[in-house]
Amino acid sequence: MYAGLSLPGDLPGRPYVVVNMVSTVDGKTALGESAAGIGSRADARLMRQIRAAVDAMVWGAGTLRADVVDPRVVPPWVERRRSRGAAPQPLAVTASASLDLDPTNRFFVNGPSGTVVFTTRSAPPQRRRALAPYATIVTQDGPTVDLAAALRQLAEQFGIKRLLSEGGPSLNQALLDAGLVDELFWTVAPKLAGGHGRTLIDGGEPARSIRARLDLVSLFEHHGELCTRYRLLRDADGAYLAIR
Repeated sequence: MYAGLSLPGDLPGRPYVVVNMVSTVDGKTALGESAAGIGSRADARLMRQIRAAVDAMVWGAGTLRADVVDPRVVPPWVERRRSRGAAPQPLAVTASASLDLDPTNRFFVNGPSGTVVFTTRSAPPQRRRALAPYATIVTQDGPTVDLAAALRQLAEQFGIKRLLSEGGPSLNQALLDAGLVDELFWTVAPKLAGGHGRTLIDGGEPARSIRARLDLVSLFEHHGELCTRYRLLRDADGAYLAIR
């Protein structure tokens, strides 16, 4: 479906940001703490195709602690990336104010030249030293990581034009709050989970208004699984179009 996917890469000052998530029909993005068991093999293939179209991928620190995250694209896509002049592997990115990350996590497999961790000056020095051999650590002032500033740095220092977020929901919420999400790829698995659980975008406060209107770009169905692609609509000033 997305084998020939081409994403814009000409935004001034930041990458073009797409979010890719899978959920059950009732909106659950995790069973317990992990997304394993929700998507199909077809969804996993689509995920690899979307990954192959971007310059960098970002995950929240909570997702890295809860799931096994391998940031590499598989060999057939490496060759396709090389053929269009892209780096063999997308840059792997995360943000963590505390640096509570395990350096043996598969996320760090690409080493310091292929992994970037945004953090703050308040992060414990011992954790910084533990991660330094495995990632480029970028330090910001302030108590939390400023995602808008991080994306500017990804564009200006690392040459990133297209960025993919695979969650989790808290990271997606922070990106939405900062006005940084441009597209949503959402796979709806024909399954029900029930119970409490996190959704595609999840913050600490109840939803009180529509944040953005979406334009459906494409919709595919495969054995009951729906693969959707939406573009977030913006006004002439670049703000999200919302229903007031």
